Order: sequence, then structure tokens, then C-alpha cells
Amino acid sequence: MATQSINVLKGAHPGETLWVIGTGPSLEFLKRAHFGDGPVVAVNRAINKVGRLGLPNVLYSMQKDGGDKKRCPNCGEVCGAINLPPPGIPLLVQLHASEKCFLDWEPRYIMDLQKDFGIPWWLFSVATCAHLARMMGCAKVVYLCCDSMKGEMQSYVVDYNGIGVLDKRNCGYGRYPGLLTAELKKLGMPATFVYPEEK
Repeated sequence: MATQSINVLKGAHPGETLWVIGTGPSLEFLKRAHFGDGPVVAVNRAINKVGRLGLPNVLYSMQKDGGDKKRCPNCGEVCGAINLPPPGIPLLVQLHASEKCFLDWEPRYIMDLQKDFGIPWWLFSVATCAHLARMMGCAKVVYLCCDSMKGEMQSYVVDYNGIGVLDKRNCGYGRYPGLLTAELKKLGMPATFVYPEEK
């Protein structure tokens, strides 16, 4: 199966909840019990944690961007936050940021944010997921571990072995709450934010 347009997934999850997993520090404490029914989109390295939880949900791995100056092992481009998901998990890539990454992965879907959603190509992954939810027919979004929405400007970086460390660099997350709020309002998409804590 060759790479397909993201539009193949149009209406794939009617009336369901989309669970979007970010890479905020609360990712360290994410457990299977935090999820309900509905598809899950793990953003960038979050898949290294989510893929180990044994969820019964349909999983997607959005590998949209990078920026830590490492080279993608597949295409050689600067996209260090890009990670292969566990085998069989659908890969979502973005035309302007990860088009050449993991070309042989199956299933693999590509998004052109401008053409497919009418949004700027640079819009960050969590906000892009609101548009993805609408396209898939989802009724609402639950954002887990998207800590920038509460002012937390660090990431929890999880490697392929599931080992995580805090990355204290501020990657421009300060503007994310306003941008995401605007996109959710524009779409009329209900959203809830959950930040797992250590028990």
C-alpha cells in the first residue's frame, strides 16, 4: 500500500472522542486508565509511551515535525522529534515538515495542512489534531499531557525504550494556548484537557 491522502480517513470515527497525547511533563504519569473509547493520536515522541500501554483503541502516530537538530534516520533531514511508531500503527506525516520521512511505512497518510484543512502549514500538531478530529467525524477531543495549555513550557522526551527525561528548552510553547483556543472555537469543537499526576 502506497502513502495515501489523509482524506482517506474522512468520517472514519463518527461521533467518537479523539484522544490527543502531547509531550508535556505529565506524559511521565500517563496510564491506560486515563483513556476512554475512541481513536488516539500520539504526537511525535509520545508514541514511545502510548505504544506500550496496550490500549484497545485505534492508534495513530502523528510524526509532523522536529527541531532538535538531529537527522531523521530515513531521509537525513533535520527532524529529530520524528519517531517510528511500533509496527502496524498508522503513521500521519505532514507535507511541509515530514514528507520524505519513513516512506516505506504502512499504513502511512500524508496531510497538506493548507489544502486539506485550510490552515497554515506551520500550525502546531496539537491544534492540527482539532482539524483532524473534525475531518474524522469526532464529536470532541480530549487532550492528554498537552501541558503548555496550563503554562508548562517543558517537554517529556521518551526514547524508544520508554525511558523519559525532561527537556527544559522553551520551544515557543507560550503561544500555543491562544492558537489552540482559537482553532477550537473556529471549529466549534468541544475539548477537555487532562494532566496526569504522580500517584
